[in-house]
Amino acid sequence: MSHAFPTGRARSQSDTSNIGQTAIDENLLLEFLEDDGVDVSTAKFLQGLSKNGLRPLSDPRFKITIDKIKAMSSDKDTIPEVMDMDSFKRCLSSNMVFITQALCGNLVIPKWGDFTHIIREIFEECRQAKTGKVADLTPQMAKVNAEKYAVSICTVDGQRFSVGDFKDAFPIQDLNRVLLYTLCCTDKSVDYIHNYIGKEPSGSEGDALALKNKKPHNPLLLTGGLTLASLMKPTLCFSERFEYFAKKSQQFCGNEYVGFNNSLALSLSPCISRR
Repeated sequence: MSHAFPTGRARSQSDTSNIGQTAIDENLLLEFLEDDGVDVSTAKFLQGLSKNGLRPLSDPRFKITIDKIKAMSSDKDTIPEVMDMDSFKRCLSSNMVFITQALCGNLVIPKWGDFTHIIREIFEECRQAKTGKVADLTPQMAKVNAEKYAVSICTVDGQRFSVGDFKDAFPIQDLNRVLLYTLCCTDKSVDYIHNYIGKEPSGSEGDALALKNKKPHNPLLLTGGLTLASLMKPTLCFSERFEYFAKKSQQFCGNEYVGFNNSLALSLSPCISRR
């Protein structure tokens, strides 16, 4: 199965600035009007953003806008069902640029509904693949249900889509090296990190204890991950470094749930030392 999607262009942070100097174009909001043709339905507006892949109630970029809308409610804690057009436009003004892009279909994947429909087709086709096996390095890993299956997608514009068992927590394991590499490069610099870690493929298994010129081949190998862990906030004690990594991991995930599987960590502890 092959598909092509119009993906637009990757935008810089300035393109989705939250700063707006004028009111949002009222024509973009007409489809969200109530039957009276005067007041705006907040539910229709939120659904309109959702149809473009955005999640305004959990996306931190919409927090100021949502807070302003809630402030128009009598109890200040809930979103009012309807608002007059002028008040609604004022609530959107601080996020005008990004909301305009979303409502005009100018995000990186403009035809979001078509895109997610195709992803669902691919998802169902791949569900039939039953090859491979669950990792069994430890008893805890071997207990994983092999039937669990999910796909989650997040674009550079924050359009999100999930299908399958995506609400089930799972350990990211070796993928934490991607987060470690990002954190280390941000805290120090790319050049500094690569004084200690190479940039080349190794041709070895990911957990091989292999070096080249006394350095790990790249950050994504076991040796690269160990080196990154030693470079991340090295002046902090172990507990503080753990808290730092956990907090940053949650930020990477849009401040949604990130946990720690202690039983899996304990089951892996015998594998830490090698001869």
